[in-house]
Amino acid sequence: MRPYHEAVVEAPKRRLNPQSIALLSFLHVVAAYAVWNAFREPPSAKVWILFFALWLIPQFGITIGYHRMETHNGFKCRDWVRVVLLLCGALAVQGDVNGWVLNHRVHHHFEDQAGLDLHSPLEYPGMKGLLWAHVGWLLCRYERPIQFRTSRRYEADPFVRWQRRWYLALAGASFAIPLALAGWNGLLIAGFLRVVFGLNVAWSTNSICHKWGSRATDSAGNPFLGDESRNNRLVEVLGLGEGYHSNHHAQPACAFHGWTRFSFDPSKWVIQALERLGLVSGVRRPNPDLLFLTDPTEDERRLVSQSS
Repeated sequence: MRPYHEAVVEAPKRRLNPQSIALLSFLHVVAAYAVWNAFREPPSAKVWILFFALWLIPQFGITIGYHRMETHNGFKCRDWVRVVLLLCGALAVQGDVNGWVLNHRVHHHFEDQAGLDLHSPLEYPGMKGLLWAHVGWLLCRYERPIQFRTSRRYEADPFVRWQRRWYLALAGASFAIPLALAGWNGLLIAGFLRVVFGLNVAWSTNSICHKWGSRATDSAGNPFLGDESRNNRLVEVLGLGEGYHSNHHAQPACAFHGWTRFSFDPSKWVIQALERLGLVSGVRRPNPDLLFLTDPTEDERRLVSQSS
């Protein structure tokens, strides 16, 4: 929880990042070709099964591993489970865990503060802000504020160091596996199209989920007004529960983004299953007595609890 009385941090200067522009453009052009080619040569059932499997497993690596475990310490797990989650996260081609976590912590620390939150749609008006939050921020060179440039814990963490060292090879394997198992069509559909689909779903939590949807509500029915995050039904489904974004911003450390029993949060279900198997522990659950301060101009943190 960040204190709001911290000194103002100077907004970073922006310069285009040619490498990022080239890489993301290449991925999207090939993905577009994959869609066009699919109408000419319909992929086999095997290719679509690979698409689903290679989307689902790496996405759990992101939603459960990178996000809920590493960024927010929502639960603890055995070492080999952590290694598996970090391997799966690398296959999503969203960067190594060290950079991903530090960027996401910047987002929470400066939530929706223009010039400081690295991908808030409030950075620019209208559609320009939405596009900035979705992908524009990735096309610019970005230097995190000094307190988020490194993590002592991560610099000393052998698993994080190992994943960073082998990240490019693991990302390459994300394309090599479908090529080896299903040939050219497998590479196009279960490789490039699948990666681009996963990227855009992940980016939608930054854009769509800060623009459209409902706000989290507390036990008294008060809405969360701490920032512009929203719960969005479509992103809930495609994002494996990450679309409960207002819930998440209201209780960042909670491992469950869907707070009710029947919330569609597959990432929560996997964590629950791992807990029953004794593979994870210390799972942080939603606070049923949660209350929000209803004045969005409060300088202090906007959450209080009846039990505090």
